[in-house]
Amino acid sequence: MIRTLVVDDDFRVADINAEFVNQTPGFEVVGRAHTAKAAYEAVLNLSPELVLLDLYLPDEFGLDLLRRLGTVTSPPYVIVITAAKDVATLQQAMRLGVMHYLVKPFRSERLREHLGAYKKARDRLGKLGEASQEEVDRLYSLLRSGSGSVGSQEAVDPTLEMVLEALRSEALESFGLSPELTTVLVFGGSLGAARLNEAAIGLAARWSAREDVQMIIVTGSVHDTDVRARIEPGKLTVRVLPYVQRMELAYAAADVAVCRAGASTVHELAVVGLPAVLVPLPIARRKEQHANARMLVDAGAATLVEDASATPDHLDSVIAPILGEPAARAHMADAARSVSRPDAADAIASWIMSLAEARRA
Repeated sequence: MIRTLVVDDDFRVADINAEFVNQTPGFEVVGRAHTAKAAYEAVLNLSPELVLLDLYLPDEFGLDLLRRLGTVTSPPYVIVITAAKDVATLQQAMRLGVMHYLVKPFRSERLREHLGAYKKARDRLGKLGEASQEEVDRLYSLLRSGSGSVGSQEAVDPTLEMVLEALRSEALESFGLSPELTTVLVFGGSLGAARLNEAAIGLAARWSAREDVQMIIVTGSVHDTDVRARIEPGKLTVRVLPYVQRMELAYAAADVAVCRAGASTVHELAVVGLPAVLVPLPIARRKEQHANARMLVDAGAATLVEDASATPDHLDSVIAPILGEPAARAHMADAARSVSRPDAADAIASWIMSLAEARRA
C-alpha cells in the first residue's frame, strides 16, 4: 500500500481528499495535517511515501514546507493541490520536484488519474534492476499521463463580457451614478465593517472637492444611520446603503473595490474582474482572509492593506494610482479574471457527484 499524508488547512477538504485516497486501490491514508508544523512532524513520524499538499497553510507557505521536507532522510513524493494558479508558484513547485500540480477545484477523475499514474510508475520502477534510457522515458511518460488541462479560464468569456456591460448600465442607473465618473465601492460584507466604514467616511471627506470620483458605501444595517449622518460629501457623489440585495450591480457599477477578503468576495471579484484593495479581517485565528487575498494579490489584481493601516490617508495613497490610471485598472481586471473560476459551481457539483459514485462503488 502507498502510505499517503493529506495536508490541507480546511478540515473538510482534508477529510474528502483522504476518503477519496482511501477508496483508491493501492493507497492508504496514514495521517491528516492542517498546518505546516503538523505536516512536517507527520512526515518524520509516519514516513509517508506520498503527500497531497495544499499550499495555503496558516503557519507557512506550502512550498517553504516542501523545501524543508527535501532535507529529511526519505523525502516523500508530492502532489500539490492548491488554488494558486500564478506562474511563479508553479515554476517554484516544478523546481522543487513536485510530481503533479492540481488546481482547486478539480474533478475527482483528475486526482484519480494522477494517483494511478504514480502507482503505475512506482510498480514498474520496483521491477527494474537497471533502467535503460528507453525505460526511463517510459517511466516519465507514465507520470506525465496524469497531466492535462484543469479547465482554467484563460480568456474572458465573451458571454460574461456582454453580461457585465449590460449590468453596468443597469447598475449605474439603479444607484443614480454617472457613467463618466470613476466609482469606488466600499463594503464590509453583509453586516458591515466598522473599520471600513470609518475609512469610507474619511475618504469622502478627503474627496469632498472632487468631481471625477463617486462612491458607493455599503455600511451594514447596524452602522447605516451613523455613517449617513457623518458623511459630508461636498461636491462628491456618495451613495450610502445599509445593504445591497443585488451585489452583482454594485460590482458592475464599481471601478475599484475596498473590502474584506472573505472567500466568496475574493472569488466574486475575480470573476467580474474588479480591481480591489483588500483589508483582511484581523481577528481570524488562522488568517484565512490573508490566504484568500493572496490569490488576487499574487496575480496583480489587488493590493493588501492590513486592518490597522486602513486609515483614510493610507487608503487614499493606495487607491490614487489605481483611480488615476485606466490602463492599470484594466491590467488588474485582466489579472483578476485570469485566476477566476466562473465554472466553479459546475466543477464542485461534478466533484461531489464523483465522490458519491465512488462511495457507492
